[in-house]
Amino acid sequence: MGRKKGKSRNIYDKMLDKLNYCKRIKIRIRPLASGGYSVFLAISINRKWKYEFLKHMRLIANTEHLEQDKNTILLAAAIRDKRELELLQDGEVHLYAWKAKQSFIEYFDAITKTKAHPCNWTNTHNMLMAYTGGSLTFGQIDYSFCRSFVDFMLTKVSPNTAHVYYGTFKAALNQAVLEGIIQSNPGNAIKIKRQQLETNYLTLRELKILRESLCNHPVIKTAFIFSCFTGLRYSDIVTLEWKDIEDGALIKRQEKTKTFVRVKLAETALEILEEQKILAEEYPHDKIFELPVNHYTNEMLRLWINMCGINKKITFHCARHTFATMCLTHGIDIYTVSKLIGHHDVANTQRYAKLTDQKRDQEIDKLPKL
Repeated sequence: MGRKKGKSRNIYDKMLDKLNYCKRIKIRIRPLASGGYSVFLAISINRKWKYEFLKHMRLIANTEHLEQDKNTILLAAAIRDKRELELLQDGEVHLYAWKAKQSFIEYFDAITKTKAHPCNWTNTHNMLMAYTGGSLTFGQIDYSFCRSFVDFMLTKVSPNTAHVYYGTFKAALNQAVLEGIIQSNPGNAIKIKRQQLETNYLTLRELKILRESLCNHPVIKTAFIFSCFTGLRYSDIVTLEWKDIEDGALIKRQEKTKTFVRVKLAETALEILEEQKILAEEYPHDKIFELPVNHYTNEMLRLWINMCGINKKITFHCARHTFATMCLTHGIDIYTVSKLIGHHDVANTQRYAKLTDQKRDQEIDKLPKL
């Protein structure tokens, strides 16, 4: 490792040289872009180097905090000595043993607070609380725990919902691997198979009924119909801003896939935007639609659609199905539709083609018999 010149670095070098003398595990520091140094251990085992970065250990590197930095190095030395003892006793260093008692629930909650739309994280947290009683450390999470947690969820929710929750649980564990809290994710070996659900969508006649009807939550109505003519998911609708509209087209990075889609806006979608512009003049804001949380939006959507006499199980995501089937029904080829809704693989769009084929078969049945 290169040596950074400077008076403070020379002081640390002397301290480290003394502490590292005749040690198999060395204390090392490296400069940070934000200033100061991070502290880590360099461990040589069978002529291979392993590194353990000591989280939250940082040298401030100025004369005013020299005493504090010395204490930090001495603390690092204490951790190093413990690793040395492990190396002498077992022939290996248990890099992650000291982190096993860290609360996974607290760690999971901290990640949840960083999410702009934490609904799935909150629901997964509630499921973890129900299963563990609120007490779960990283050391308790192994294959057996993951397997029993999956079995527990499958007694409480549908396989598709359990699939979402378990994916969120694994995402937190993957983050812990990246941060060096655990070596590997024990949950990766377990899969929850999703069930193929009926793909519900609205016909053009039903959309006309909804467009002309009253809704107790007008923004839910306009956002849903707008999604029916653009194919946007709920997560994309709630983050849609005026800057995403350009020259009569919608250009947006999808929240789920992080890929860009460009959709030329249909006449109905443009009319909705004009309505929203009028509202924005009175109540200016960057977002085009100010929607409530997803589950509440779906509940209000269900009540409104049922009041309109449409007996279908419709959620906000069904607007995406409606857009795809409407495009295919009106002659847009499946490859173009796949691009419009942001599918990576056209195979994902095939299910909509089956729906339109069924519709065509029904129309053929109307032909008269000679």
